Amino acid sequence: MQPATIEKTQTKVRRADVYIISSVKNNIEEIFNELYIKWREETRFDSFIGNPDHNCYDEIVKLGRDVIPYIIDKLREEPSLIFMPLVRITGKNPVKEENKGIIKKMAEDWIQWWEKEGNA
Repeated sequence: MQPATIEKTQTKVRRADVYIISSVKNNIEEIFNELYIKWREETRFDSFIGNPDHNCYDEIVKLGRDVIPYIIDKLREEPSLIFMPLVRITGKNPVKEENKGIIKKMAEDWIQWWEKEGNA
């Protein structure tokens, strides 16, 4: 009789874990979207498009690797310097030398990295 009770308890825990993981991922996406919007609004008049020194970058980095797909999605929608946190999150910089300084090309390099290596 006890094994059945333990098994039911474990099943409930597993379901709760799945729910918690799902909630955390949804929260990461929501938090990222809020930070992205704030960053865009507060830096739209900066001479350096999308100021990478803005505090939203640090907050995005704190979200960790789980935020990467959301950053990539934004790069697909609209190339911007939102890829800057990726360097700190991943420890990589796939931007080709000839593309440095060309935001659209730099974003494309990150998208290609994600499709080949990052999403593995």
